[in-house]
Amino acid sequence: MRQIKVVMGVLAATLAVGAFAAASASAAVPEVGRCTKTASKTGAYKYKACVIPSPSHTGAFEWEPGPGAAPKFAGLIGLVTLETVGKVKLQCGSGQFTGEWTGPKTASVNLLFGGCLDAAGKSCQTSPTGQAEIKSEQPVEGELGFIEGGERPKVGLDLKPKAPSTVLLAFTCGGPPETGVGEPWTVEGSVIGQIKPTNNMVAAFKLIYKAVAGKQNPEQFESGTKDTLITNRIVGIAPPITEQAGLTLRDETQVIVIEGEESLEIKSK
Repeated sequence: MRQIKVVMGVLAATLAVGAFAAASASAAVPEVGRCTKTASKTGAYKYKACVIPSPSHTGAFEWEPGPGAAPKFAGLIGLVTLETVGKVKLQCGSGQFTGEWTGPKTASVNLLFGGCLDAAGKSCQTSPTGQAEIKSEQPVEGELGFIEGGERPKVGLDLKPKAPSTVLLAFTCGGPPETGVGEPWTVEGSVIGQIKPTNNMVAAFKLIYKAVAGKQNPEQFESGTKDTLITNRIVGIAPPITEQAGLTLRDETQVIVIEGEESLEIKSK
């Protein structure tokens, strides 16, 4: 009877350790990193996607969280649309999405939009020298999170201002910013777009930032709070108008593609 109790105790302890390890692994993902082949079969994963574990550590692959020595990426945007829930809209005819991975879950991103016009056809720009050009005046933070978990997870990249700033973008429509003429805008908050593929080493990722009628899809991570953009604009001498807004970034295929300096993987399992 005592032997049975001992065996059951060992089994329970083993299961607890396994559950803790699984929970720790689950808490770590999603994250960007590299699934690399080991010189000898001592890896924690059996195959090149680093999804199926090797409990005995006799697998051919090992997971290395975070980017390597070449963390930078860049992509072109074909069309940018910023629209408020009050149906105020502006569009930019081109753009650039550049930056670098700074850790297993984080990135530093620069946004640059060109050919930006409001609904009246007036140019919108951030600086006096950048005609019809809207840009992030300092890099914004990118953070990975789950849009949807489960067997077929969806991962998002959340863009937000770097503290202590609360402003993602600032610009003026209808006149150069230094003249005091025109309609000043600030865009605060953050915006989530899906990033894919996951669980596969690739040199390029697809990003999908989309909104309908001023509402972003998605508006939050699975276990997070509502995560949206807020615009503040001043029209004439009236008080500032504050509205929720959505941001759509696309090319002819409805997505934008960011190419990296090296192959990386977004691990979601």
